[in-house]
Amino acid sequence: MIQEIFAPDPAAAGILRKQSAAENAELRPSIFQFPFEHRGGCYLYQSLTKQCLQVDPALFQAAREPEALLSPEDRRFLTEHWFLVPAEKDETALFEGLQRLLRLRTARSRPSGFTILTTTACNARCFYCVERGMPAVTMSPETVEATVAHILRSRDRAHKVHLRWFGGEPLAAPQVIDRISEALTGAEVDFDAAMISNGILIDEKTMEKMRGPWRIRRLQITLDGPEEEYNRRKNYRAAYPSAWRELLAVLRRLSETPIAVVLRCNVDRDNADGLGRMLEELAAALPKKDRFYLYFTPLYAQKESTEHAALFRRCLEAKVLARDLGFPYAPTAPLHRFRHTLCMAENPFGSQVISPEGLLFNCDMMPAGSSCGSVREGIARPELLQRFARPEPVAARCRDCPYLTSCTSFTGCPVKPLQCRQVRKLELLYDLRCELDKGEKKGEAPEETPELIC
Repeated sequence: MIQEIFAPDPAAAGILRKQSAAENAELRPSIFQFPFEHRGGCYLYQSLTKQCLQVDPALFQAAREPEALLSPEDRRFLTEHWFLVPAEKDETALFEGLQRLLRLRTARSRPSGFTILTTTACNARCFYCVERGMPAVTMSPETVEATVAHILRSRDRAHKVHLRWFGGEPLAAPQVIDRISEALTGAEVDFDAAMISNGILIDEKTMEKMRGPWRIRRLQITLDGPEEEYNRRKNYRAAYPSAWRELLAVLRRLSETPIAVVLRCNVDRDNADGLGRMLEELAAALPKKDRFYLYFTPLYAQKESTEHAALFRRCLEAKVLARDLGFPYAPTAPLHRFRHTLCMAENPFGSQVISPEGLLFNCDMMPAGSSCGSVREGIARPELLQRFARPEPVAARCRDCPYLTSCTSFTGCPVKPLQCRQVRKLELLYDLRCELDKGEKKGEAPEETPELIC
């Protein structure tokens, strides 16, 4: 018995097509075949094509064995759909070729996305901030006008412009958002926006701007634990009677708006034990939960430690509790779509980062020496863009990894997870089981949810 739960990604399937193999060919399970069980059912997921099948227990066992005896019909189906491949097949090369072709098909010479740092100043003092130690610089009026001119000059006119307000704390310089939004509206540019903020500066006037001229569709706010832990970690410069309680009031007001809110919690060994209490406090304070998406992730430093997998398990436990408390589920990465780029740095011709000084980057962490130009001169160092846009050969230790499609394809990424296979497996298994629990059937479109990783 084979039942398709969701179909392969059309773009990937259109390139790979159906695989054929001689009747007497020696076959083996694909490295991208991901078998799992859920609620008494047996499933096979193909992480390259993004197809998911439900099979009977006998076939579930047989499909995972190199020398399995399969009926001709099952053998042919699993081969055609890339769950079985010829023994000598170089699947890493297959992945690399598919990635290159999809990038070529979707390549743009002009960006449609712009991440704009209004300022590197912030009203909080989070100890883990990647911008810690940077000088506090706010975009000057002259740079604002140069940024507007750059967007109008360089944007891809065939696509909607997507702005992403970042900082520092972007709301520490609202005049920058005002002017750029006003200018794009005046130029009749079709745009929408997202914002990453600590949220504490969102008052009624700001919320009206978000819903109106700023065109904010998605807002990411960081939470780092229950009340006392949150207040300690944020360590706001201004005196608040209780920053945590003031933020809850902001979230309640946001629940009355159409803005989707991603609540990100950075996890380390010191706050993991408080995640449950934080969620219970949050659930009690927010009667309307349908627009809030919880995202838990170990801090960057933890991803390079031996504790990474253990902390990620704590993150999954928190996700389960969040669902039980009524918050909606959203996968960390799409399960139905092959993503040929996984972050903005890999897609430099689709998006740009603009610093408060007007420098252009392809990564919002803005590594030293990686600026490729400015809003005044445009792209002055195209070789930097090409370095990130060109996928590098898969490392030898990763060539048999079933989670290749979830990883960045260049070695310049500043995030270096130590226990990536364990974490990717846990993440994929959790997301697949949640997807099945949503009751999706063949032919139904997946529910639209915001991508949680910005």
